[in-house]
Amino acid sequence: MFVRPAGRGIPAPWWTRFEPIRLRQLATPTGVDQFFELAHPLITVRDACAEITSVSRRAYTVLSAELRPGRDWGGFRAGQRVGLTVDINGVPKSRCFSPVSSQHRADGRIELLIQADRGVPVARYLYRHAAPGTVVGLAAPEGEFTLPAAPAGDILLVSEGVGIAPVLSMMRTLADECHRGRVALMHHGSVPVQAEELAQLAAAGPGFQIHVETACGGAPRLDVQHLDVVAPWFREASTFLCGSPELARSARTLYRRHGIGDRLRIEDPGGPVSVGSEC
Repeated sequence: MFVRPAGRGIPAPWWTRFEPIRLRQLATPTGVDQFFELAHPLITVRDACAEITSVSRRAYTVLSAELRPGRDWGGFRAGQRVGLTVDINGVPKSRCFSPVSSQHRADGRIELLIQADRGVPVARYLYRHAAPGTVVGLAAPEGEFTLPAAPAGDILLVSEGVGIAPVLSMMRTLADECHRGRVALMHHGSVPVQAEELAQLAAAGPGFQIHVETACGGAPRLDVQHLDVVAPWFREASTFLCGSPELARSARTLYRRHGIGDRLRIEDPGGPVSVGSEC
């Protein structure tokens, strides 16, 4: 019988005497993601990314872009924002944009509406240079301007300008979920979406409707006379608004006056950006 000598332990295997070398250390200083990109641009270890598969430059200096995220993308909820990162003169710049596609889109792709604003270098760069095959950084979605997990009842969506993006995503998501309540979309200003797309969406459910107010006459505002025509049931509905401070202010005043302030959710389409650099 073998007896272990007192005070002595069993020697550790020889391979445990070496410091483990991680894959990321082998790639230093270049970074393992850069090596994987040589094989395929959407394969990464750390940084999520997406490939632009189609673009359409529409009126009002708006770019419609469709993106195919990499395998590590976890999806988004309708109404949230996603951050895109591009290299501008060797400097990474990031900006958040709201998808207009349904969160249940079967192929997992994301559609974005990007307005070429002078004060937003990322948007200007994408409007000028984005093309099929372009790869961009893709940050995790953020934001609390979202539908409930199981929305019920009637829903009113109000938007202005590019603020139509998150509410379009909501309406398309509700259509995919076969929402049984009434859903009305009230949009103010020019529409950066094809009329055919809006018509198809309005026909997606028996209680769906879309109303566009393009008349110019000062800052848009929400008033009870207008609402009683388009959505007379708004007092019992959940309302989601994405538009200018003037539109939001008029909505808050109106809803508080009717004692339904808790039914109103507001998102600022030009609100703070917390992804990467503020551009």
